[in-house]
Amino acid sequence: MRYSRQLVEQILEAAKSRGLRANAVAARAGISKTNLSRIRRTGKYNADTLERLLSAADVTFEVKPRVIEKETLSLVVKKLNAGRPTKLTEDEFEHLLLRFYPSKAAERAFSHLVGLMEEIPLEQVNNLVREGSAALPSLQRICDYVGGRGETAEWLNDRAA
Repeated sequence: MRYSRQLVEQILEAAKSRGLRANAVAARAGISKTNLSRIRRTGKYNADTLERLLSAADVTFEVKPRVIEKETLSLVVKKLNAGRPTKLTEDEFEHLLLRFYPSKAAERAFSHLVGLMEEIPLEQVNNLVREGSAALPSLQRICDYVGGRGETAEWLNDRAA
């Protein structure tokens, strides 16, 4: 509902910038002032009403993917670099998380990969996937490569099954 209310308020704000008050938008859309008030309060309306409000305000609707900050990657790399003689950059670690195959880079990062499976909370591993910094197939290969145990390994095994 929050997004529905936000959308209506954005439409009315755009109309206001063009000199149209909310009551005028309602009249042009063919809805009563009372109905517009209810829509603003509840965020409930149908697609036809949305189209009429957009048209009445003379604005367009555009859907864009949400930009997700990759903040989890930075936190995970900092934690895994702490106390380890080999330090990895975020780019190096992300590359392994997205396209993991056994390699020299994987050997160099072995303790980090074990740490990912056994030290990093499952919630953060899940966030890496949602933020686009890790791919499930690569995480599964990492788990197999390091003989991962624990909650993250179980979660990956459940997803692979």
